[in-house]
Amino acid sequence: MLNKCIRLANQFSSNPDGQHFVFKVIHLMTKTRGYKNLIRLMPHTVDDLEPVFNLLSSQDCTDKQNWQTRYVLLLWLSIVVMVPFGLSRLEKPGKPPLIARILNEAKRHVVLDEVTQEAAAYLIAKFISRPDVHPTELESTISWAANELASADYGSHNGQMRVAGCLRSLANICKIVARKVLVPHASKLLQITLDLPDISQTILLYRLRTKLIQRIGLIFCPRRAAAARWRYQRGFRSLADNLCSRLPLGDILPTNGTDASLQPSGTTKDDAVQSYLTIKPNHVDRNEEVDEEEEDDDDDDGDFDVPEEVADVVDNLMDALKSKFTFIRWSAAKGLGRICSRLTAPFVEDVLSAILGLCTRLETFSAWHGASLALAELGRRCLLLPEKLEKVIPVVLTALFYDEKSGDCNYGSNVRDAACYCCWAFARAYKASDFASHVEGVSRKLILSALFDRELNVRRAAAAAFQENAGRQGQFPHGIEIITTCDYFAVGNISNCYLNLSCFVASFPEYTPVIIDHLAFSRLGHWDEHIRDLAGKALHKLTPCSKDQILGSVIPKLLERTLGPDLYMRQGSVIGLAEIMHALSR
Repeated sequence: MLNKCIRLANQFSSNPDGQHFVFKVIHLMTKTRGYKNLIRLMPHTVDDLEPVFNLLSSQDCTDKQNWQTRYVLLLWLSIVVMVPFGLSRLEKPGKPPLIARILNEAKRHVVLDEVTQEAAAYLIAKFISRPDVHPTELESTISWAANELASADYGSHNGQMRVAGCLRSLANICKIVARKVLVPHASKLLQITLDLPDISQTILLYRLRTKLIQRIGLIFCPRRAAAARWRYQRGFRSLADNLCSRLPLGDILPTNGTDASLQPSGTTKDDAVQSYLTIKPNHVDRNEEVDEEEEDDDDDDGDFDVPEEVADVVDNLMDALKSKFTFIRWSAAKGLGRICSRLTAPFVEDVLSAILGLCTRLETFSAWHGASLALAELGRRCLLLPEKLEKVIPVVLTALFYDEKSGDCNYGSNVRDAACYCCWAFARAYKASDFASHVEGVSRKLILSALFDRELNVRRAAAAAFQENAGRQGQFPHGIEIITTCDYFAVGNISNCYLNLSCFVASFPEYTPVIIDHLAFSRLGHWDEHIRDLAGKALHKLTPCSKDQILGSVIPKLLERTLGPDLYMRQGSVIGLAEIMHALSR
């Protein structure tokens, strides 16, 4: 379909309206499939360079109705300029150098307040990554961006868009251009970023600054640091391998003669199983980020000094973890994960301590959310050694029930959701034997969150984390039975969770005490009246399951709380006592 559209665009060369319509259709394809996937399918021969560039140059930048044409042409040009021939061979007499013309055209679009800014920034980075372009144009482009950033009017909308275009261009350059090319310019790039005025109140600029500074930090870090050796080795990365590892040998390889003939000669059944279950040392998971242009750095001894610039980058990312914008916190968390994956264990331990320092009662919910995301990223990348879980797991379980009320507003659902992401990431990161000591606490807290959290997205996130742990760790008590009933759709109805699913889970003795305690001493004091009512009804249905616990600890404590200072807890305790008395009288 894309080729047909390209042919139609060529046929409509004398019909601008038809050409604009075709490019609007192609733009819809980029929105559906993603521009990076679509670019590879566009024609990109030497003969396409001049026509595409000339068509782009002829477009009117003030035409707000047909910006899709410029957007697609910029993307198309980004793949065409990568032709494997020297651009000097394509020069024509009487015209300015082709390299200068392409860069000037891209810079003309990158400072506009349009979606075309993204495509223009991508074009600049791809073009400068050419071996015959970056020796002469990289430094001048960085200087151009520095001048634009220094002279921009940060108080006006147009000025902010010019700044956004420059930051976006530099961020793409740091991502696409080879590291060995960027190393001589890294200090200048960092200084440009640090010299920016306070833009923490503008989400677009702050997000781009965070993205840029983390990529600059990666330039200072060695690409293949021996620090990677200290990272935790996950063991079985495939769920199928994980399940096969628990089966008897006879269940993995049948004993009949037909299947045995498939084994290599001279190989016994035990050898074949061992070969199948052994993790290759060079195995790479598709979920791991692998740099496209890895270099052979001689850091195998691991004795390298972390540059001071990396500390400045980490400090900036730690500040971004506390931003009031979710996008900023998420970008900073990913940046910390990427940078820490290339550093030594002592440095990462310092970063971990700083992250855990954000999880205190003195910090805001934004800091808790950013810290939870950062912990999840460190765990997902195997940067939290098993001995560090003793400090991390209690913080994550606290975040799993974080709820802060301020006036008429309530905060904390995003923190609880991020804590579920942590539990999900830990399930994929650690061997069952290394996570065994934390199974009891994590399993009970996750099921409480999946059943009784007020927010739908948190209940579903907790259910997904519980399912991931039950499947990969295989140690959660009655995990398969629970996830079969308490699935993604079942936890969608909060009344069903409190009145039906809670009774099902409480039928397993491992979960009965914690469910009753959570309902009686946490949910009955919730600020939402509907939650208090549901908690009372749930206690009514659960009373027959554990009368000893109800009579021995729940009723006395609820009686005390009916006279407490918390109005929500007082009313909830009265409701809970009434429901319990009703259940006991039957």
